[in-house]
Order: sequence, then C-alpha cells, then structure tokens
Amino acid sequence: MYRNLIIINIEESKGLIAENLIKEKYFQHVLKNGKILINYGSTNYYILKALDIEVDYENYLAGKVKDGEFQITEASKREKLVLLDKGKVKRVMLREGVEMLSKGDLFIKGGNILFDDATVGVFAISETGGTVGFIAELCTKGIDIISPISISKRALNYPKQFTIDGYDPAIYYLKNTKIYTEIDAFKRSNYNSIFLGMNGIFNNSFLVFELTEEE
Repeated sequence: MYRNLIIINIEESKGLIAENLIKEKYFQHVLKNGKILINYGSTNYYILKALDIEVDYENYLAGKVKDGEFQITEASKREKLVLLDKGKVKRVMLREGVEMLSKGDLFIKGGNILFDDATVGVFAISETGGTVGFIAELCTKGIDIISPISISKRALNYPKQFTIDGYDPAIYYLKNTKIYTEIDAFKRSNYNSIFLGMNGIFNNSFLVFELTEEE
C-alpha cells in the first residue's frame, strides 16, 4: 500500500483541477466534436491556461477576494467569454454563447461554496441573475454543466442571506452539475485521496491531502 501526504497551495490546487479535467474523456470528446463555453472564474482561468488560451486573470473573474475584501469586476472591464467550437477559440458575450450551445455541449461554471450533498453555492449579485439566470435554459437544452471547484470551499451548513461590503448577494444553489474537485483530479492518476484540511502560518494557506494507491 502506497501512502503519501501532498501539500499544495490554493493556486496549485486550481491548476491540478484544470490540468486533469481537460484530460477527461468526456471533456476531450466535446472539445473535438462540440462546443464548450467557459464562464468566468479563477479555476476556469487555469483551465484556459492549461489549454494554452491567453486571457487576463483578473478580468476573467466576475468577483474575487483581494486585499482582504470582496471585489466585483465591472462588466465593462471583463473580457468576453471563451467558447471552444471543435477546439477553435471564439470570444462571445454570455447570452450569445448560451444560444450557440446545443445538446451534449459543455458549460463550465465554477462556484463559491461546496456542500456535502454535492450542491454548489453561487453568489449572485446582478439583478438579472448573472450566469445562474441561464441555468434553467441550459438544463432544458440538454447542456452538461461542469463545476470545477476546490474541496477547500466545502461548507457544512447552508448560510442565510448576508452582506459583503455593501452588496447583498443571493445564494443560488446549483444541483444540476457535475462537480470536479482535487479528489477527482487525483483519481485520474489512480490515487485515492482524502482532504485533511487547510494548514499554514503567516498568511500562507495550504491544502493537505493523503494519497493512497493499491499495489
């Protein structure tokens, strides 16, 4: 029995998720034969990076935590979304991209909270609902939604409404999605993994995993 502890920082964990997700058979199939719309998000940025597609990191985020506070990226400063059409890169607005998708295509949608029942929590601030305003349409069209999200975002309880720096975000609970975490990434390499929590000092946070491999 092989056992080992793996310690990685938050950015490395996002890269781990991204690099393994794009190698999954279902992702590769749609990449070659269909369309993939990649929404805003930090882990989604790493997916684009793994695919050698250049975007500006901070302008491919709808919102972020920076300098100890929650910040919203103004819509006018955000880059257009990346849509992959049989591997060819197109830049589109969200509505345009959703309309181009059809049954069997992929929509990559990250999240802010991961619950134990495999529900993904998404902060929604826009009065139009933002990305989550299109979820019902995507589901009825037969689009597969994938949520690459770090297991470090796991929460035990459903939160009530709250305020972040003057914003009152709704929390949309996304259930119609395939979750892809570091656990799935390690599984691709035939490792069983257990998340042992966050650790670190002096403002440095690391994720700790125990990996096992059957001989």
